[in-house]
Amino acid sequence: MFLLLLAPLGALSQESVKDLKQASGKGREVMRPEIHLPIPGPQMVEDTSRVYLRVERMPEFPGGAKAIQRYLAKNTRVPPAFRDAQMVGAVRVAFVVGEKGEILETRVKRGLGYGCDEEALRVVGAMPRWKPGSQDGRPVKVWREVDVRFDQPQ
Repeated sequence: MFLLLLAPLGALSQESVKDLKQASGKGREVMRPEIHLPIPGPQMVEDTSRVYLRVERMPEFPGGAKAIQRYLAKNTRVPPAFRDAQMVGAVRVAFVVGEKGEILETRVKRGLGYGCDEEALRVVGAMPRWKPGSQDGRPVKVWREVDVRFDQPQ
């Protein structure tokens, strides 16, 4: 007599194995082991709240890196307190480029004070739409960073 048992490893309980070993005589009924099959989980739902750091195709400012520097230089106003202090420097701003290229969240990563942080957030938040980033062929939200320079007027 051959007993063919098809079950994944670890699916048989200890008691079921003992019962199978003892029930090898004639006239005895062989007990079936309990088989634990995985229960399918809920359907995968696309997580639209996820924000990526790196993606297959990163978001791009219209016109490229030189165009973003021109935009920032043209639209950034040097605060009077900063001008009076005779300083130069840059504020690093982190922001999210959305699935449609819009600027969503803006945060100061490294500030200067003297009103420069607020001005950097204003000018980055007012940027035109970017070409959105994509992962697996779908547009996704991506974190980006930019330095907003503050120089003394000539």
